[in-house]
Order: sequence, then C-alpha cells, then structure tokens
Amino acid sequence: MWRRLYNVADLHGKKFPCGGKRPLTGAEERVIERTFSILPGIGPKTERRLWEEGILTWEDFLSKPRIPCISPFKKPLLDAELERWLKALRERDSRFFFRHLPQREHWRLFPTFKDQALFLDIETTGLSPYHSVVTVVGLYDGRRYVALVRGIDLDPEILYDYFDSALLLVSFFGTRFDIPFLRHHFPALPVEKPHFDLCLAGRRVGLRGGLKKVEKALGISRAPEVEGLNGADAVALWLSYERTGDRRALDLLLRYNEADVLNLEPIAVEIYKRLASKEAFPLKG
Repeated sequence: MWRRLYNVADLHGKKFPCGGKRPLTGAEERVIERTFSILPGIGPKTERRLWEEGILTWEDFLSKPRIPCISPFKKPLLDAELERWLKALRERDSRFFFRHLPQREHWRLFPTFKDQALFLDIETTGLSPYHSVVTVVGLYDGRRYVALVRGIDLDPEILYDYFDSALLLVSFFGTRFDIPFLRHHFPALPVEKPHFDLCLAGRRVGLRGGLKKVEKALGISRAPEVEGLNGADAVALWLSYERTGDRRALDLLLRYNEADVLNLEPIAVEIYKRLASKEAFPLKG
C-alpha cells in the first residue's frame, strides 16, 4: 500500500552523499547582496570595479558617500534603488524578486528563502500539456514529501495551498516543463515566484544532462527498486495502474517521484555553492 505523505525521518534512512549537508558559509548566504548588476547602468565592468574597490555588498555601497566609479549625481538614485532591494530582502518579499530579478539570477535567493522553498517534480502521460495530463505532483518543503495523485487527491485547492505558501520554487527543468504543464491544467496556480531551475543553473557549473546524470555526477544514489527507472517507465507505471488498478504500480511510481523530488535539495545546495564560488570577488565570511 502506498503512502501519500512522508516525514523525512521515515524515508528509509535516505542520505544525500554529495556534500549538500555542509552548512553554507556566511559569505555564501549573502550572494544575493553582492550583485550590483541589478542597478540601472551598472554592467559587468562597473560591478567588477566596485568589487575591486572593496565594495562587496549592498550595505558597503550605501555606507560610502562617494564611490570613484559612480557619478556623484547618480549615487543618490542608486542608493534609493538599493534601499528598495534591501527592504524587499528584509521583508522576504518573494514577488518583488520575481518581478525585478532576472530568472537567471534566482539561484541567489536560495539560502534566503530555503526555509519556504518548494521542491517539485511532476509525472505526466506525455510531453505536451495539450495532449497529456498530470498524473502525480510530488512536493517537498524541506520537512516532508507529499504526492498528489490524479483521481485521488490532486485537487486544485490543495495544490494551490502548497504553492501559495512557498517563496521559492526549486525544480529540474521546471521552468520549461513542470510549470507550463501545471499552468495549463491549473490556471489559477500561484507560480509567479522566483524559481531555481537546477537544470539551467547546473549547466553553468558543468553539470549537463538529465536529472539522473547529474545525480551520478554528484554521487547521489537511489533506492534499488527505482534505480534505472526513467520517464518512459513512469508513464508505463501510471498506465498500468490506470488500466488494472494495480497499487503496486502506483507505489513504484510514487517512489520514483519521491527520489526525483528529494534529490533536488542536495543538488540545489551543491549548484548554489558552485555558482557562489565562481563569483569574481573575494568572499568575506
């Protein structure tokens, strides 16, 4: 018999061996505050000059009455803009960052919003939202995993509540697949949130390929019963359950989805660390 809801402590002693359990350093946690490209007229060259001047955070910028590479007439305007960003950060205003921070930079928010991040992965009957349906939505909030199943509890209101309480979405290729699929079938779903897409972010640190390939590159293993299963197998398991009512097929599908979802967390931590380490400035910790 399958279980819809799991506490993390009950998940078969699952471990994440890729190093994701190492706490983030203070410097790594503040990476969002170390970018100045959010400011109008600040490009990569000026940003680098700021770092070279020892201005490594928004607070550093605000504390300086004059900065050599910034026009004295422009400085008050940039200060006011940075105050807006700092206010949004302190108030954990997720929608502000969704509206103003380029999607490519959403990874920077991971430590800030991790306690209200929603890790997600869906199963479907095909690749097109116009000709296929969502069969399972797997969700993880850092404490428990839940699988919402078509025909059982995949209810728009239940799904809405999970997404509504999240400040950050974390997925693997979800910006291109999961979210468009969900928006088509659940139009009212509140998905306008920063989204840390591990597939796209991973490419920037040399982690290419599908989720299973990235897991192997990071030394993350799966339970034997789902090791080797892929998306086509997931579709076949659902069709078997739908045709015959075989709960064993559904249970295996949910365990496959569980692995997909739970492995997102250690991958996210590792990709965040690698992206942070690539920043071209000295990290103060």
